[in-house]
Amino acid sequence: MWSLCSLDGSVANTVHDNIKNPSHYTQGKIEAKTFIVDQDMTWAIGNSVKYLVRYRWKHKGEGRIHDLRKAIENIEIEIDKLLAQDELNSNAKV
Repeated sequence: MWSLCSLDGSVANTVHDNIKNPSHYTQGKIEAKTFIVDQDMTWAIGNSVKYLVRYRWKHKGEGRIHDLRKAIENIEIEIDKLLAQDELNSNAKV
């Protein structure tokens, strides 16, 4: 069992389970999902943050590299989306 501090400073006792609350989700004072929701991140950016926060705890060896590559892939998805939106906006002005 772990005590977790949420963004509002309250403490919650949480039991780890492999589906809803594995131990790699709760390293540090807040969970990645709490930060992602608080910051109103897009799916792709939130996913990349999740991989960046958890990679050290979730895997050993090559698994860490895979999670970092997943974070990069999600950032590239967001970049592609922004570039496509910019292109649409510039074409609409013509």
